[in-house]
Amino acid sequence: DAIGQSRGGAIRLGTNDDREQTLNQLLAEIDGFTTDTGKPVIIMAATNRPARLVGGDYYDALTVDAPTPAHRCLLCVADVSGKGIGASLVMSNMQATLRALLGREPSLAELARCTNELLYSSTPDNKYATAILLTIEPLSGKCCYVNAGHTESLVIRPDGTVETLPPTGLPLGLFSGM
Repeated sequence: DAIGQSRGGAIRLGTNDDREQTLNQLLAEIDGFTTDTGKPVIIMAATNRPARLVGGDYYDALTVDAPTPAHRCLLCVADVSGKGIGASLVMSNMQATLRALLGREPSLAELARCTNELLYSSTPDNKYATAILLTIEPLSGKCCYVNAGHTESLVIRPDGTVETLPPTGLPLGLFSGM
């Protein structure tokens, strides 16, 4: 369904086999994507259903470094306090801030700190965002995260064990100097 929407809504898929076949076709269209190289491949999928027409929910997957075989990706899941247009405006501010700072800050903690300061200085006192920011190195599988007041995220290991990623700090934009 998400694949069909990203392609203009023309594709309606009924079975998982149909979805897998279409996903493979889409991946083949991506320049340089191959699954026969023996290198790890990360495939992500997400969906979002806002409570209202617009809201403050946000998720993204961004390339941190220039696209190289060893590039890192930033995964972000966030939620702005409140609902509706006000929350969506703060979330668009957060998205623009992350994209502007990405790759310019030496660490994930510094990226979160700078994002916090910029959101704090540009949003009303009653607006803030809980967020989890996670960098992943696809070739090594190494991950680093910052959880800014968001609910615990889960890591499900290949052997089925579950690990939680508890908050490491306060929500973004709530207080200055955090």
